[in-house]
Amino acid sequence: YTVRSFDEPAGELAIDFVSHGTEGVAGPWAASAEPGDRVALIDQGCGWLGRASDWNLIVADESALPAALGVLRDMPRDATGHAIIELFDRRDEQPVDAPDGVTVHWVVREGDPGSAALPLLRELEFPAGEPYAFAVGEQSLAAGARRHLVKERGLAKDRVTFSGYWRKGRAAG
Repeated sequence: YTVRSFDEPAGELAIDFVSHGTEGVAGPWAASAEPGDRVALIDQGCGWLGRASDWNLIVADESALPAALGVLRDMPRDATGHAIIELFDRRDEQPVDAPDGVTVHWVVREGDPGSAALPLLRELEFPAGEPYAFAVGEQSLAAGARRHLVKERGLAKDRVTFSGYWRKGRAAG
């Protein structure tokens, strides 16, 4: 769950929320939430460090879609780079407010998480200069992107921020 937008004049807050069932914290909360319940909110993409770089790379799945879209929306308008967003279903594609210099690649996986995004990442022609990368979503996608960037593309580890939001086959405790 992530804040997507806030329309101050209208007093409307839009939240993207995915419930993964009755285990963990978020699912049970969502199932029992009532108007007036207290919540705490953080800005989308809070893991994005926004380090100085020549260009930017985002690799994300649908669980990180609010973060990726928030980061793209908030990037400087002269930013350049690529965003690879992997979805389970093309119907999850959403409007993107990305800088003109950032190419957004929507890919749909037919297998395990990362099965569409990681091959595209391996084939992607990188612009000149040093990137800053943000890889988030299912653990194998995030770790696979980082592994590729560090081991095969030679990026320093501190140039890649990654976070596994979830792991296929494992429920959060």
